[in-house]
Formats: sequence, structure tokens, C-alpha cells
Amino acid sequence: MWRYWSCVVLFSLFYGVPAQAAPNQVHVPDELKPWVPWVLHDLEYTSCPALGPDRKSRADFACAWPGELELVADADGGRFSQSWRILSPGWVALPGDDKTWPQAVKVNARPTPVVSRSGHPAIYLETGTHAVSGSFTWVRRPVSLVLPESTAMVALTVDGKPVAFPERNGEGLWLGQREDARPEEQSAELTVMRLLEDGSPMLLTTRINLRVSGKAREEVLGTALPPGFVPMSLDSALPARIETDGRLRIQLRPGTWSLQYVARTTSDPEEMMLPPARANFPSEEIWTFIPNTTLRESRLLGGEPVDAERVGVPVEWRRGASIMVNADSRLSLEERSRGDSGQSANSLRLNRVLYLDFAGHGFTALDKMHGQMRTGWRLDMHSPYELQHADSDQGDLLVTLGEDSATRGIELRSAQLGLTAVSRFEGPATDMPVTGWVQQFE
Repeated sequence: MWRYWSCVVLFSLFYGVPAQAAPNQVHVPDELKPWVPWVLHDLEYTSCPALGPDRKSRADFACAWPGELELVADADGGRFSQSWRILSPGWVALPGDDKTWPQAVKVNARPTPVVSRSGHPAIYLETGTHAVSGSFTWVRRPVSLVLPESTAMVALTVDGKPVAFPERNGEGLWLGQREDARPEEQSAELTVMRLLEDGSPMLLTTRINLRVSGKAREEVLGTALPPGFVPMSLDSALPARIETDGRLRIQLRPGTWSLQYVARTTSDPEEMMLPPARANFPSEEIWTFIPNTTLRESRLLGGEPVDAERVGVPVEWRRGASIMVNADSRLSLEERSRGDSGQSANSLRLNRVLYLDFAGHGFTALDKMHGQMRTGWRLDMHSPYELQHADSDQGDLLVTLGEDSATRGIELRSAQLGLTAVSRFEGPATDMPVTGWVQQFE
């Protein structure tokens, strides 16, 4: 039992650390330091940059950064080489599939075994920088070769001739160049939208939509965040990362793409503005502000108001006010009042079904509640009702005593209420209160 609780305490200590921080950068008491390798066994990936807010498995962390894939194909076979930067030991996918399996694969000039993972060839790499190479043999060259999604940049040579614009269709890379293929202008068009959510700390979600043409390439898209924000997570279909200096590095390939990252404030900012000017970011951005009425009544000042639907603000963001922001805009938060106000009362609806006992001495009440919680964050039921069970979308809720022994209730952690509760009333209907709940309903 002692070993179990030691694992829980140490796991909580390290797993709650932001992904940018390595375990040895976290303060650990001297008595616990010998346990660090034991606690992080098979969990080394938690020190990699996070891809999303969940952070529940290795898939939520970016532990491998691929270099450009150099692929040469001719009539009898082909060969490939690629560099990989590995932050935590793990599997990386290779080009090919069950029909076109890579042969003579080497890592840093040493032979390494290739195994099938989810139908794709893969090798296991330790932490560090590695040079991976291999070959293919075929009687007849395939029309296309399967490439892993993690590989964005490809240098292709077919029959001794470089292919200026390799063509990808889904997972496949076309091994040749179509006769009607014309060189495309190398460009990347970006639109940037940001969602600012008031809170402590404030959260800034940035969504970048890209339209890319030309060769696959790696670019640095300037500073990703306004001053006063630090990154928390990054979600991208293309290999991407936020550098230590705040710039966004991404491996582009032709197509339409979207990436999203979340950041938080380091302090309550008095003024906000766009990151420093950069050539590859648009000069204007769309910002949407959502206040937190449980904390304060506030609004975002600055910028030009816009129609959220016309400018393409995501549907799930449209409950806030949207503005157009440029390099000259100075955004500030106007605080009208702190804490709860008359406009921040809970908005709740109740649907009750009563079941009369066969003996006629009492009732069982089945309540379904929906609405918006803005204050209180607890629902209580007073005697003569007795709350017996409650559950929400997140699962069963713990029923606890209220301010006195005659009151039972539940704690809530979500502003959107979707609740089912079961309670008992003993006695005749003439003595039964309408709801028994302390809260008011619409």
C-alpha cells in the first residue's frame, strides 16, 4: 500500500507539470529524487511538448520531429533517408506498407528491425538525433507509395530526375510527375482568429487556417503569441512546434490545413496587442471575447466590431463579441464589477416525474435539470425531501450534507448543467413542497 501511495504522489507531482518543463527542472524534495526514474518509467513522454489539453496518453505529446524525407525511385526499386529528432523513446513510422515493405533499414548506419504497427512499418528509436535509411525492391514500380502523416517534407527523384512538386493524395505519394503538372507558385495564405476567455488566468485560443501551394518546406511563421501569454498546448495536422523564443515552426505541404494552440496569461494584462510585425502573418486578426460573469462583469475595448458569421468565426465561439484587430490596435479589459451581479444568477429548468408508492405512503421523485450555472456551484435539497442519488454527463455525483443535517446536496464543476436526481418524500401529498430544492427554477 505504501508503494502505491508513493507512486500516486510522485505521479501527480510530475504529470501536472507543463510539457515544456523537463522533470529535472521541477523542484523535487531530496528524499524523493531517487524515486523519479521509477515513477516516470514508461511515462518519459510527458516531458515532450503537449499537442492538446487532455494529456492522457503518448498520442497527446509530440516526442518526434521528422526531417525531410529523401526518396529515390527507379524501375527496380528505391531508397530513402530521413533524419529524426527524438525527445522520448518511441516508435516512428517509415514509408511503405504491407505490399511495399522497407528493406535493409539502418539507424545511424546500424541495421535495425522493422515491425508492423497498425499495418504500417515502424522502428523504435531512443532519445537523440538519428539518421534513418532503407531501400525498396519491386518487380514493377508502384503507382504510389504510402507515407506516414508525420512526414511533411519530401525530396523525390524518379528515374534520375528530381520531381519539383511531388504530388500527395491522402496517404499516397505519386511516384512520378503528371504530364499536365505545372509548377505552382510557392505561397502560404494565413487567416488568424483568436478566442480570449476571461478568467484567472485568461485563456487565449488561436486558430490558424492555411492555404499552402508549391513545394513542401519548413517555415518559421513568426511570433505565435501576443506579449504576456505562454503556450499550453498545440494541435496540428502538420508537424509543428512553438520554439523557446515564441516563434511557430511548421512543416508545410500543399493543401488546406488548420492548427490550433492554447495559451494563458502570466498576469492580468492591462493592455494587449498583436505580436511584433512579421511578413508571413496577416496584418489583421479576428478576436472574440467571452466574459466570465462568475468572476467579474467585463468587456474588451479596442478594435473594430465585425459580424462573426460573415468573417467566418467558428460557430462554437459566436457566443462572444468579435472585433477586427490590427497592428495599431490596443486592447484593454474594462472591468465593470467584481464577483456576482444581478445578471449572473443561475438559469435553471426542472422537469419532475413523481412515482406514488403502492401503499400510498410516499413518493419517489425523478428530477431532470438543465441550464446555466453562474454562481453558487452547489445544488441543495431540504427536508422533508431526501436526496438519494444524482448523476451528470460526467458520471455519478457525490451526495453530501449541506449547512445542516436536514440538507443534502451536490457540488458542481461545469457551467452547463445536465443533471438527473432521485429523491424520496415520506408523507401525504398535501404536505409536499413543490420542489424541495433550495434553488429557484425558471
